[in-house]
Amino acid sequence: MKNDREAIVAIYNAEGELILESNSHKDIKDLLDVSYSTISSSIKEGYKIAGGHTLLSFQAKDKIPLTIEVEKTYPKFRNPKNSRMSRMYLAYSLEGILTHDKPLFLNEMIDYLGVHKDTILDGIVKNHLCNFHIVRVARSQELFPKKLSPLAKEFKLFQYDRAGKLVAYYTAMSVASRVTGIDYDTIRNCTIKAISTHPQFYFTTQISLSNYKKITVRFKEKYQAPQVFVSCDGSRELMSLNKATSYIGTSYPTLKRKIEESPRFIFKGFLIEQATQ
Repeated sequence: MKNDREAIVAIYNAEGELILESNSHKDIKDLLDVSYSTISSSIKEGYKIAGGHTLLSFQAKDKIPLTIEVEKTYPKFRNPKNSRMSRMYLAYSLEGILTHDKPLFLNEMIDYLGVHKDTILDGIVKNHLCNFHIVRVARSQELFPKKLSPLAKEFKLFQYDRAGKLVAYYTAMSVASRVTGIDYDTIRNCTIKAISTHPQFYFTTQISLSNYKKITVRFKEKYQAPQVFVSCDGSRELMSLNKATSYIGTSYPTLKRKIEESPRFIFKGFLIEQATQ
């Protein structure tokens, strides 16, 4: 039976879940690969160590909670190349797909993306792109999202098809224009006027936190000029109503009124038939 005055150290992971309780600092040292002084300082001063782990001291008689509230800070991991504790990073494509199979230390991410470290740090703080990649700080070496949620703060533009189904999401309108080949002004006007002039896609920066995968979309239909068949002397020609007025020798209002009154009539020796739109 443990002495009631004997201290027990509980170890919680970055999510605040209890993973070990022990009265031996050696167990903690072996588990987290840290020094005894680091363990003592962490317990005394309350800072996190080795991958965001939290160490709390309890008396043997105390009931140790299975979970605790933890501050969501970015943990550090031991870099095997220099034995230093450093943060790790994840790289995602413009579509939010993980482009590397594991988190990378800063120097590794610099080599992977071919950018300066300030570009990566600015990309995280200011939501900038890093050589056409989205970079996020890793909270774990083993558990991390393979695909970013469309609701992540990096994404500010959403692309839907004519059925209102989510197709893709982008960090900015300029990025969407480069990726899709759709004119920037077409995308921008759609976000401002909430109606798309593009024949296939609708863009918006405003989405609901619920049911965002399918929304109501609005498309501006392309104007089609009225057309008629004009027959004379055995020939039959399809032409716009405007062209027919010049061909027959009449005014646009007159011909338009007649075609609205009857879909088929004879006028000035010509057989006029309304064309199906």
